[in-house]
Amino acid sequence: MTDTASGETFHGPAGARQNMEGWFTPFPDANVEIVNLIAGDEWVAIEAIGRGTHTGPLHGPGGEVPPTGKSLTLPFCSTLRITAGKIVSGRDYYNLAAVMQQLGLMPEPAAATA
Repeated sequence: MTDTASGETFHGPAGARQNMEGWFTPFPDANVEIVNLIAGDEWVAIEAIGRGTHTGPLHGPGGEVPPTGKSLTLPFCSTLRITAGKIVSGRDYYNLAAVMQQLGLMPEPAAATA
């Protein structure tokens, strides 16, 4: 599984667990709303919205971010390749800047002026 926003790659069941812990540790109350699910012979695409409150440490490429107590609403998309009933690869797509902005770690973009 590849997290396209962070560039991290996770391998096997242990990697899948590490990837999920990377979200459920900082957002223990997280929930996911599936908006669309499209399935083919070997591929599945999932459009979803993740929501949670940042109450645990968030580990990232730049180090650890302590809890901010702020809420996060994050639209994302995952693609999964399934062979013999098992996930063999996948990619997660989301806006990392939106995560940082909602947690107060990056300023909101300035409004465009005409």
